[in-house]
Amino acid sequence: MTATLRGLAGLCLFLLALMGEAGQAQAHATLVSSHPDPGAVLEQAPERVQLQFNEPVSVTALRLVDADGQSHAGLTFDLRGPTLAITLPEGLRSGTQTLSYRIVSADGHPVGGTLTFSIGQPGRAQELTSQGAGREIILWLLRVAIYICLIGGVGAAVFRSWVSPAAGPARGLLWVLATGFIALMLSVGIQGLDLLDLGWLDLVGLAPWEAAAKTSYGVMAGLAAVSLTLAASSLNEPRPGRLRLQTGLALILAGLALASTGHAATAPPQWLMRPAVFLHVIAAAFWAGALVPLLWLLRREPGAAGLALARFSASAVWFVAVLILAGGILATVQLEKVSALFETAYGRILSAKLCAVLALLALAGLNRARLMPAIERGEGRARIWLGRSIAAEIALMVLVTCLVAGWRFTPPPRNLAAELPAMVHLHGERLMVMAYFDPGRVGRNGLKLEILDATYVPFDPKEVNISFAPADGSLEPIETKARRIDQGFWQVEGVYIPVAGTWTVTVGALVSDFERVELSSEYAFNR
Repeated sequence: MTATLRGLAGLCLFLLALMGEAGQAQAHATLVSSHPDPGAVLEQAPERVQLQFNEPVSVTALRLVDADGQSHAGLTFDLRGPTLAITLPEGLRSGTQTLSYRIVSADGHPVGGTLTFSIGQPGRAQELTSQGAGREIILWLLRVAIYICLIGGVGAAVFRSWVSPAAGPARGLLWVLATGFIALMLSVGIQGLDLLDLGWLDLVGLAPWEAAAKTSYGVMAGLAAVSLTLAASSLNEPRPGRLRLQTGLALILAGLALASTGHAATAPPQWLMRPAVFLHVIAAAFWAGALVPLLWLLRREPGAAGLALARFSASAVWFVAVLILAGGILATVQLEKVSALFETAYGRILSAKLCAVLALLALAGLNRARLMPAIERGEGRARIWLGRSIAAEIALMVLVTCLVAGWRFTPPPRNLAAELPAMVHLHGERLMVMAYFDPGRVGRNGLKLEILDATYVPFDPKEVNISFAPADGSLEPIETKARRIDQGFWQVEGVYIPVAGTWTVTVGALVSDFERVELSSEYAFNR
């Protein structure tokens, strides 16, 4: 048993080190700008529409409904990291055009939106409806089932192999694990429908399954499927050492599965967040998976229940400490400020979860401090009350699972803040420039420029210079030169803004050996 523990601990450390080296990602992409602007009225139809997101994305569906109500699918596009340029059909008539898009962000969640603009004069915008009525509630129910069966089922298998082999019949646990496997596989197809915005009948085709498999959700499903399979196969393993190894691997894979996708797992810094999700899942599985077996032992095998309770209680304290620490890290990064607990949908779900967890901790404390000592003293009613307390813990665990599954549809507050970047839009007849400041406040700022021509195509000048000057003329201009980093993208490593106030930002672009274009706009730098 000691060798098995050492081996599993070494594997955990190795996998955590791999997760710590994962690249940075913002997760849950948000649209930060578009050209044309939403609701813009243009004199003539543009060749392209450009969408700028806050992180690199993948495109799953594009559709344009023109002023005549005709739908154009299969639009040609050019995707360069976070910048999506969509080529529009030729011959668009005067009126309002409606462009819908669906992309996938780093956390594996689809993000959809609609951009409307008009040619000549505004008209009536066409209404676009999703083809997947009721899809979100089905996805939520499947997530609840997956979390219960993966965390609870694998945790119960761990309890049987590491704490008490007599904890309940194997057949019941096998049904739980099989239910989780079925829900997991079905969720992959429906996730694909959501990615592509397809109807229910398209579930019989390969397209939704392939689309979901290519995202981080597909990685999660693969790891979770292996975890459930290992836990199920362990139920027929007679050798204790091999049994513990199988269930230990199943628990590790369950943690890795949920650390491979989702809001929290893909948030920066990933060297902290992915291990935090991993440890949070491991600790939750150990706690949640023990509840049903303990309740079964109390009611069916009271003789074995005392030893199982003592062994579980000795380890549970450490797992609960890990659960609280990892959960605190995840909440702090996702919220960014305490007020988000009440001001955002994500925060309100977290607030409800925290209340449920506090109730769980109170029950666990009652069990450890009062009821277990009473059982050891031979008080008959204590066993009944402990059973009721564990049943209440099970109900609270189900409630927590239902709440956590709701996070799939609510971007965390840190992403809501990312929807409003520090950006200046400079527009001229020949060129347009989007200047992104980081952090956009007084002090040292990074600057990234995106330069487009009049048709929204990335443009590379021969040279780019930028100057900053207080609008009131109180200081001399700060001048610097940009460095090209990609087609249409230029960068300045650092510009120091000494005082708060409105500054005039001027971008000078040398478009040929004999022509220079200058664009200016204003930006307010605050402390």
